[in-house]
Amino acid sequence: MVLTSPGPHTLLLVIPLGRYTPEGQQATEKILTMFGERAREHMILLFTRKDDLEGMDFCEYLKQAPTAIQELIHKFRDRYCVFNNKATGAEQENQREQLLVLVQDVVDKCNGRYYTNSLYQKTEEEIQKETQVLQEIYRGELEREKAQIKQKFEEEIRKLRDELEQQKRNVEMERQLAEREAHWVSRQRQPEMMF
Repeated sequence: MVLTSPGPHTLLLVIPLGRYTPEGQQATEKILTMFGERAREHMILLFTRKDDLEGMDFCEYLKQAPTAIQELIHKFRDRYCVFNNKATGAEQENQREQLLVLVQDVVDKCNGRYYTNSLYQKTEEEIQKETQVLQEIYRGELEREKAQIKQKFEEEIRKLRDELEQQKRNVEMERQLAEREAHWVSRQRQPEMMF
């Protein structure tokens, strides 16, 4: 349910042809009861094992199909498709296209609304709570990382300022030494000029 929250747009009820036993019928009824009456407008019947019909047309099969299958098709307003499990190539692609057309039809008829029930609503609430907790954790981690980066760069800037200040002092000291040296050199030359 977490993976499909806040709810699926379409539900597939898969029924194997030729093997619709009373137990299968009970399971189908339980599924329909579990999801509720509203779920049916989001459901598509997907009959599998068309290959077991051995070339018989599905409409012909329906004429002799168990009453439960006929009732299902009626309940779902003929919203079904039939898959040949052994299909390949173009037939397989055609089956896929038929299913996608039905899915789009369901989405359109439901105006894009997804199926939901109390379980999905609870799941969505839990997801939202978890999302908020994670956002707070990530925000805290981001703030800590920002503070660490800021501190690191402030330390580097302090070091660079100290180095720059030291360089300025060295330049000033060298300038003063050069001035003094020039002064002494000039004083040493002056006595020589006197003689």
